[in-house]
Amino acid sequence: MHGGRTAQEHSLTPTPVSGLTVIGLHGGAGTSTLSQLLGEEVTEPARVAQPPLTWLQDGQNDQIGTFVAVARLHAVGLAATESLARVWSAGDLTDTARLLGVVLVDDGPKPTKDQLRQAKRLAGVLPMTWRIPWVEAWRTCQPEDLADPHAPKAPRRVHATTKNIRSAHRAAGH
Repeated sequence: MHGGRTAQEHSLTPTPVSGLTVIGLHGGAGTSTLSQLLGEEVTEPARVAQPPLTWLQDGQNDQIGTFVAVARLHAVGLAATESLARVWSAGDLTDTARLLGVVLVDDGPKPTKDQLRQAKRLAGVLPMTWRIPWVEAWRTCQPEDLADPHAPKAPRRVHATTKNIRSAHRAAGH
């Protein structure tokens, strides 16, 4: 125990990630939460893509730049991630939309074997994938409350995930 926190908890002081767009692949994906965890300077947080992701393909959003997509690890989220994987692997994104990776957010305390199998398969197709575990305490707070020192603390794995996203973004030249 350190400073009143268990070894499983970390305070997430957001480090701004300038120039990274966080895009939800469906409603309730966790986009606002991830944007809050990455920092306030995330570009265009909480945008929700409507299938079949035509707005990433047709040039209507020519200022997207590098983006990370977010989806829940349930049927709707996995189907939306599958659609994005097809669009990305076919090279059909606009020239200005660069997919860094997809964050899959657990939709419950324990993902099923089938969910994990599908996530693993998608990880083999996409440039990068990360998973954020279910955090029961987050069900009762707003994303903007995560910066409050009295808010429920994030598990170590969430801290590692956001750190990995920042590192991947820097490695991509940002």
